[in-house]
Amino acid sequence: MALYALVVPVLLASSGFVTAGYIDDNTTFSLAISVLRGAVGPHARALRIEADVNGIEIHAQDAHNRSHINGWRYGTVTYMGVPLRRLTGPEPIDPALINPDIEANLFDLDSIDFAAAPKLIHDSIARANLQDPAAVTRMEIARRSFILPQPTSGEVRWTVHVDSGREQADIFADAQGAIVGADVSGTQRAKTLNILNEPGLAAEAAAVFRDGFSGVCVLTSVAIEKKTMSFSTNIGDKSLGKLVTNMPVTATFTRDLNGLQRRLGAIDINATTVRRRPPLLLLPTSIGRSSENSKSARSTKPPSSMDWAIVSVLQSPRIS
Repeated sequence: MALYALVVPVLLASSGFVTAGYIDDNTTFSLAISVLRGAVGPHARALRIEADVNGIEIHAQDAHNRSHINGWRYGTVTYMGVPLRRLTGPEPIDPALINPDIEANLFDLDSIDFAAAPKLIHDSIARANLQDPAAVTRMEIARRSFILPQPTSGEVRWTVHVDSGREQADIFADAQGAIVGADVSGTQRAKTLNILNEPGLAAEAAAVFRDGFSGVCVLTSVAIEKKTMSFSTNIGDKSLGKLVTNMPVTATFTRDLNGLQRRLGAIDINATTVRRRPPLLLLPTSIGRSSENSKSARSTKPPSSMDWAIVSVLQSPRIS
């Protein structure tokens, strides 16, 4: 008992009682980041950062051996039944990487705007738009990874997990905390979505695409289905790399509740090098599919899909 009375005050002075979560309390979040920064050293390069209600963990490059990754965690531990905050590490980390080049996966810790976290959390809950009250339960910061056309590493982004118990969504933001995308497939809204019943969503998608290419004639076709709207363009695309040779590949985009996203390129069998850039006219060319077109056009029931095409006097010029 005497030992407990001696040890507990010492631990409390160095670690502190747990009174709030590491995500929902900005003071606790900022303290954890400060402690971790001191542990990994100045101008550290990180592989990933993970935060949940119980703590924050960082995997960072060893300043003395750049081929090594160390893990540090500032979070809640329980000592003799008392929850305390403390720093643990370094622990050796053997990361599983899509891109085997460790350096390409790292990012400068100084490039992350941790002060943006409170606003990002608030905006992420709003962007997720779950039916029941929701909270952020986990956040991660890491570079994106791509498999095709070859394993590569992309930009740094936050992934903010929003959960209500019944629904979940992931919101994505850049290193400065500005939201750039989302995955809301785990929401009731996404499960019941039918764009064909909500023409306003198609108009909104078209406006978003148009704003991204203002004043440039790039659109060649549009397809509207229940869950998504896709845009084919004449923009040259290199995403398929050496998988496709001697054939033109053009960029394609999709728009759904997750936002506007660029997909893998599509082989363009109708590519042209015509220089003149004509005005484009968006006209519905068919409703429904093949032989069911005429029946679907007369029916009041929305078709399962709707195909559109761009009609012009001359085809649009190819943009590489």
